[in-house]
Amino acid sequence: TETLWQDLENVAAGYASEYGIDGMMIDMAHALPEALTTRIIGRARGINPDFAFWAEDFSRTADQVRVGFNAVLGGQWACQHRRIDFTDMLSWISRTPELLPHLATPETHNTPRAVMRPGGERYSRYAWTVSCFIPGIPFIHSGFELWERRPVNTGLGFTPEELVLFPAESLPLFSAHALDWNAISAPPAWLRKPLEIRERYRDCVIPPGAGVFRLLDGGAGQILAFQRSDASRRRFLIIVSNSDMEHARNFRVSGISPAPHPTDLLSEVRFSGAPGGMEGILEPGQVVVFTGS
Repeated sequence: TETLWQDLENVAAGYASEYGIDGMMIDMAHALPEALTTRIIGRARGINPDFAFWAEDFSRTADQVRVGFNAVLGGQWACQHRRIDFTDMLSWISRTPELLPHLATPETHNTPRAVMRPGGERYSRYAWTVSCFIPGIPFIHSGFELWERRPVNTGLGFTPEELVLFPAESLPLFSAHALDWNAISAPPAWLRKPLEIRERYRDCVIPPGAGVFRLLDGGAGQILAFQRSDASRRRFLIIVSNSDMEHARNFRVSGISPAPHPTDLLSEVRFSGAPGGMEGILEPGQVVVFTGS
């Protein structure tokens, strides 16, 4: 056992010392003995104190913080396409700011591709934009930006019918498969612009500067709205999204003081101000971002 543990320690340590790699995921992290995880993390950080580890675990727990992980895979991939479940996840995050951030992504190497969800490309754009502003780490799984439809593996969330469509010999986890890198010449605006806004308001959305995350009443069942603000609560963002991929929806967000500026930072379209808030109509899958500074 000791020889095996030493070999596992040497993997991360070798990445850090020989190749300058500065982070890795520990597969099945919840199943490893805590003593082994502690040794793996300690060896790598002895070489690079900033070496980052994230746990392949769908839950956020206090144990992950104590052992020394920086992030957790989380379960957003399993619920973002179901508004009620996704809202429940965000509600849990709002109540547990002391736990680790998760990878904010609608797909992983084991799940269906985001573009295969209802709404297709529209859903992918919606999912990415929202992911850039919730408490989490925006994460692009390779191929997501290319509208890749073939999953890497069918380990999680597939129906029996879908499993028939993707036999093991056709999956990139087991066989050669080329992504269509000629599909785009540069990262598209729908990927870049949310990140640019995130960077501009990093004190509102990125710890340790971020102060408040709270869900808001958007006025309709399919509307997901929330606020991010800095520690002073004077500088903030209001994000409102339509999770309905088929129909336009009215929204009305109130109870915000001071009232946010009425121009959407993403589209630069001006919306109507309401007492202490905003109102308007969102197209299917549309996300808007208002600022309070």
